[in-house]
Amino acid sequence: MTNGNPAELLDQRPLSRLQITVWVLCVLVAMMDGFDTQAIGYVAPAIVQAWGISKLALGPVFSAGLVGSLLGALIFGPSADRFGRKPVLIVCASIFGLAALATANAESTLVLLGLRFVTGLGMGGAMPIAIAQTSEFMPRRIRGFAMTLTYCGFSAGAALGGLAADQLIQRFSWQSVFIAGSVPTLVLVFCMVFWLPESISFLLSHDDTRGRAKIILGKLGLNPSEIRYSAWRSDKLALTTAVGRLFTDGRAPITAAIWLIVFMNLVELYFFTSWLPTVIHGVGISIGLAALVTALFQVGGTLGALAIGRLIDIFRKFRVMCCVFFSAAVFVTSVGYLLSHTDSSWAFVSIACAVTLAGVCVVGGQIGIIAVTATIYPTEIRSAGVGWALGIGRIGSVVGPFIGSALIAGQLPIFELFLIGAVPVVIAGSTSLWLDAFTLRMAQATAPQPDTTSLAVR
Repeated sequence: MTNGNPAELLDQRPLSRLQITVWVLCVLVAMMDGFDTQAIGYVAPAIVQAWGISKLALGPVFSAGLVGSLLGALIFGPSADRFGRKPVLIVCASIFGLAALATANAESTLVLLGLRFVTGLGMGGAMPIAIAQTSEFMPRRIRGFAMTLTYCGFSAGAALGGLAADQLIQRFSWQSVFIAGSVPTLVLVFCMVFWLPESISFLLSHDDTRGRAKIILGKLGLNPSEIRYSAWRSDKLALTTAVGRLFTDGRAPITAAIWLIVFMNLVELYFFTSWLPTVIHGVGISIGLAALVTALFQVGGTLGALAIGRLIDIFRKFRVMCCVFFSAAVFVTSVGYLLSHTDSSWAFVSIACAVTLAGVCVVGGQIGIIAVTATIYPTEIRSAGVGWALGIGRIGSVVGPFIGSALIAGQLPIFELFLIGAVPVVIAGSTSLWLDAFTLRMAQATAPQPDTTSLAVR
């Protein structure tokens, strides 16, 4: 008999229809988040042509959406732990779906900047909640894989956006890309209203919602009488308390290190994805093919995340992440080298392969580190933990496009541009290496020591 914890009871049962429903809905939220996040990067060359503006004028637009994502993650992540994950997730998806639809009517960079900021608010809040919800409803035996696959939805959506952008821009206009992202999102919101359950731990932690929890437990195949309600807290954690607990019980160094890793990797990711289509187009490749190559970055990320998810289940998590980030530096630099030598007949294929491998490590590494993060914190602060890691990290996503703008404005050679651009993942790899050593020392310090008393007596 278990101690009455629903998570432990779920571990003993096969996946139910409700669990699969939650998983699918969370993956779809992540997909639409990824589609809308990367949409502006895919259509940027077309906007530059249509409006007759400098490509550097879009730098603030890129960063506006990322500033919104930063604030959304910081605000909505802890809010979901306090007010419930279902309503907050629905609000977030509604925000970025409606704002993306409005973006199709933008006629100036100022309006575009404002709408991308609002879109970012919703997107920033949706991802940590979707990951936390997946973590809670999945049994321990597949939890890591499930969270990795949920985050893979972001990369899959971003890649789908690139593939769709190529055709939509050619057949219609850049506005159609945003319409194609917003309509499915709003349909998904409708589905979540009816089919997405609330967090079980949230419902059980409050006396007035335990009746709803019993209904959900029944759909999961659990007997509500098996649940020991006294194991659950009866008060709502204040937002500041939830964030403060990320630094208690010995979690402070780990939390700070994870924030640095996510920050640096997101600097890399958004430096790469925001400017890659424009840089590729600048060396003579068409807008459609530039979007297609950039989509391969996300395709590689999806494949890489699945492999990384498996590796962190077998080997030491942070050692795997260290190898991933150092490999990312090699492939990012390779992209710059190949873009500097486009005279070869194999240039396009080589660039596509290098971009895909960079995606395996940069995007896959991002998914891997967030999946690891979601396992560190207890359920009552899990959304806050993932949300603040992504939120603080997304400061890096704001910095990344600005670094790209500055480097491009400085008219650096393309190889030097990407060589400097690889520095953030070198820092992320070095921090992962330190974190591997730190967590190993902690594990050794807390391990039971052998009793040597009898040996001493002898």
